[in-house]
Amino acid sequence: MKKTYSRSHANRGAVLERLIDMTNNQYRNKGVADIRKVPTPVQITGNKAGKVTSYTQKGEWVDYVGIIESRTIVFDAKETSERTNFPLKNISEHQYELLKSWHQKGAHAFLLVSFTKLDEIKYIFWQLKR
Repeated sequence: MKKTYSRSHANRGAVLERLIDMTNNQYRNKGVADIRKVPTPVQITGNKAGKVTSYTQKGEWVDYVGIIESRTIVFDAKETSERTNFPLKNISEHQYELLKSWHQKGAHAFLLVSFTKLDEIKYIFWQLKR
């Protein structure tokens, strides 16, 4: 089954990703941190006459991982058009479990959420009730 996407859907989050990548490059250049984007897995399904066909596999990871001040950092970048809240349905179960697990082991685990209508990015810490 072939999926088609609108340009706006395909580019969703691209501005946020560029901002994060630029910031991470600055951190790396200054020796403050080394945080990298985790590539989205792609399955190649064919190659006919130089035309490659593929599909994006469901990721098992979050968007970014790295190290800062000798501590692991792991986070996912999300975008919402909501004005006042972030729907939890936007976090997949595997992302939730990964952030939870890494947080329990001492990593900085969080979400960066872009509220597009407000033109704001919020840093949402991962916290567990003990």
